[in-house]
Amino acid sequence: MSDISDKLKAKFQDRLNGELESCEIPALDGLKIYWKPLTGAQQKNIQKQAEKSTAEGICMHVKTRALDDKGEAVFKDSAVLSIMNDFDFAMITDIFFKMTGTDLSAEEIEKN
Repeated sequence: MSDISDKLKAKFQDRLNGELESCEIPALDGLKIYWKPLTGAQQKNIQKQAEKSTAEGICMHVKTRALDDKGEAVFKDSAVLSIMNDFDFAMITDIFFKMTGTDLSAEEIEKN
């Protein structure tokens, strides 16, 4: 590998092994959701779901990344369709927006 690629890889490993990013979810009385940076393989899986619908992509993103305070996957036992149907989608999108720093309007989500 080149010196640049070695540094890029080391930087990413530092982020993966470092302190987790987090956000508080007001509806959860101060509990936090944590997450690690995405890998390319994870992003590919999320994009596959997003091709079906924006809502499925959002749910897959949150399922893939959401961790509790012990670093365990919050939705490990939940299928994407279960997250879409059995959880408050507004809360799921709130978590998604905090993880990604992006925003989609409700109209954009409903179109897909």
